[in-house]
Amino acid sequence: MTTTTNTLGASYQLGSLKVGYVIQNQANNAGVDLDSVARKLSTSSNMLYTRYDMGASRILLAAGARKTNNGVVTVSSTLADTSLAGLKNTFFGYGLEHDLSKRTFVYLRGSNQTVNDLSFTTVVVNGAALTAMPTDKKVTMTAVGVSHSF
Repeated sequence: MTTTTNTLGASYQLGSLKVGYVIQNQANNAGVDLDSVARKLSTSSNMLYTRYDMGASRILLAAGARKTNNGVVTVSSTLADTSLAGLKNTFFGYGLEHDLSKRTFVYLRGSNQTVNDLSFTTVVVNGAALTAMPTDKKVTMTAVGVSHSF
């Protein structure tokens, strides 16, 4: 299998505000599904992000989408193949960071995603893979922590 990825990104700093945009196209000439059949897959993605610095604190925001241009997935051996063509994922993320010292900061981060073109059978929960596709394909994540660079 060969994967080709083309990525273009740009950012601009205007005082305390940094804004950027990334676009990416990815294609696989073959992939292997649960039924061991080779599948082609291609996606296109874009993301807009911003960072605003306020003294020792930062606000981070990002929004993006990924669209599957073509592809088929076998969800399980008991379900029919599912076409992924035209399905779109969306993402919105946010973060707050505050410096405690030169190498240490605390953070709060979160994201909301809709993942329409992913098979949830590849998701592992409590050590076991899911066996069915949920109807609500929304993923919400929150992280709170401390980061220290050595």
